[in-house]
Amino acid sequence: MGRGRARGGEAILSMAVTVDGIRALYPGLDRRARAGMARDAAFDAYLAFLTHHDVWAKTGLVFKGGTAVRKFLCDPETFRRISYDLDFTLRAPAAKAHLPHLMSSTAPYMGCDFRLELGSHSRVQVTAPFLETQLGVGFDAAEGRVLQRPQQLELQRRPIHDHFDIDLSFKVPVMTVDETVAEKLTRWHHRPLIRDLYDLSMLRPLIADTAATARMWVIKGHRAFHNPNKGATTSAPAPADFDGIINVPSLRDLSLPDLQFDTPTADHEKRMVIEGMLSEFSEAYAFCVEEIDDGLEQWASDTKGEHIATVEAAANGMAAEAEESPAQPPPTAMLAPRQDAFADKPHNPSPQSTRSLAVVCGQRLGSRRSCQRTLRTKPCPQHPNSPGSREVKRSQRS
Repeated sequence: MGRGRARGGEAILSMAVTVDGIRALYPGLDRRARAGMARDAAFDAYLAFLTHHDVWAKTGLVFKGGTAVRKFLCDPETFRRISYDLDFTLRAPAAKAHLPHLMSSTAPYMGCDFRLELGSHSRVQVTAPFLETQLGVGFDAAEGRVLQRPQQLELQRRPIHDHFDIDLSFKVPVMTVDETVAEKLTRWHHRPLIRDLYDLSMLRPLIADTAATARMWVIKGHRAFHNPNKGATTSAPAPADFDGIINVPSLRDLSLPDLQFDTPTADHEKRMVIEGMLSEFSEAYAFCVEEIDDGLEQWASDTKGEHIATVEAAANGMAAEAEESPAQPPPTAMLAPRQDAFADKPHNPSPQSTRSLAVVCGQRLGSRRSCQRTLRTKPCPQHPNSPGSREVKRSQRS
């Protein structure tokens, strides 16, 4: 850790990364992608600053969103997407007025200066020796309670960290994988974005409890649909629409340029990745249909707000239970990283597997739902006598 003179009672910390250093570390990236990696390094410096000044305990902030997924939840060897914003849940709303003071630097930290500006489009202004110009980072701190106890996690190590003159073994309170998935499913339901598709695909093997994830998805979808601050959401037909899980958009409906990777990647390679994720999404997230009981289905279809009080009580109950629960361990797949986005098969099936039988289970789960698990060589483990399972059995006998 490099130290300089003190100013304002705060030690000045230096960082051994420069603009030329970023260029040398990522020689194959174009200027936009290199700028993304410089931003990525700025996020690490900012998280270190917040931890060094005990901001997490002072504010009750929980780190979440795409940057948290990249930094803490997914294997850096396989997760390649660059995220551009900082998202938090603010569990202590009274602390919001103090955020600009607590989350801004009064002296350089690792050679960086940070200034939080709250407003209709809140931003963290960053200057750093490895940034070509001042950086404005989107900032959001949504007030509320988390439904699961946050995990205390360390940064996933990346090559650039070898050039940091500071210990990066600090821990940050991060939203759990299951709750992160529930939030991203809610946004995917209201407005499908390519970055959420990528994150949901990479997070799928890390989900610890599919039933809890589905329940949180319905609760968060209901609260978003009936948000008293924004009015009812009109971009979605219901708080949690099962068709949004079953019928995914096509690649034409998504913006490929919005997906930026940290290694040189041609557009046709990105298309292959996204097409693979789209083809597997319905099967990977079929549990969102299978885990919904009649009570949750009522909440999911509640367009008139008849169940607002019940849903809020359920959310508050989960939040209270989370505060009393023990800390959760790191995502299990991080202990034994996988190279594929989904737990049960690779993204690029062999020619033989693509020619194999593929049918939908089709077991009725209520008046509006049916199991959408894709079956190829085995019957559905939950519904062995469904129409799709019977078709697989007939194919095996023939």
